[in-house]
Amino acid sequence: MSIYIPSLRERRTDVPILAEHFISQYSYMAKKNIKGISDDAMDMLMKYHWPGNVRELENNIHTAVVMSKSDLLQPEDFPVFAETGENIKVDFDEIKDNYSRMFDEFLDPQMPRILNVSSGQVFYHLQSALEKVIISKTLQAMKSNQVKTAEILGISRNTLRDRMQKYDLF
Repeated sequence: MSIYIPSLRERRTDVPILAEHFISQYSYMAKKNIKGISDDAMDMLMKYHWPGNVRELENNIHTAVVMSKSDLLQPEDFPVFAETGENIKVDFDEIKDNYSRMFDEFLDPQMPRILNVSSGQVFYHLQSALEKVIISKTLQAMKSNQVKTAEILGISRNTLRDRMQKYDLF
């Protein structure tokens, strides 16, 4: 006797129920107190086509629980949205303080050396170093797709290729 079970994309109403179950299971295993999923994240989960079916949902919930820094899962916690290029809203005003702190922690002890070695070139060298990292990480995230990388960075493909050549990122 065969039992037909439709794919997850055909029974989207199961997504919240399954997500709740997996959150409970993996929160307990990870010893975390995850209370649920943000509305934005749930909307994205409901709209996603789930080619890997329930197992893909389970794996994404597991990763999100482990990676989450809060008690509510956010879109950026789910690897499926990064891998598929889904638009994840990032509030740059909110995260810029974190970057400022990180730069301060790194640069404070290095500034005397930087100022002595690079007189007149400090801004150029720091800007170049940051640009190289941003381009490299974005290329990596986009699996070396230059068109997507340029689009995400807001630069032309020619500019991207010039920078890749400048920083030897081929």
